[in-house]
Amino acid sequence: MNYNSDIEISDLILAGIISGKDGDNLAIINNTIVKSNDKIGHFVIYKIEQDKVLLINGQQSYELKIKKED
Repeated sequence: MNYNSDIEISDLILAGIISGKDGDNLAIINNTIVKSNDKIGHFVIYKIEQDKVLLINGQQSYELKIKKED
């Protein structure tokens, strides 16, 4: 998976996480299912945990969490 390279971290929305066997989780980001090592623009999906996704861009790391509804 590889999106337009102009995408910003603020454009990414984590809608859900699908738990898989042996920690092979999938994430739903911007209505697309992604797995570890997939790329979204300049961001690489580093790790998908139960409640968040860790991304890296060069030396920078970012965390996406599922937005809780009020």
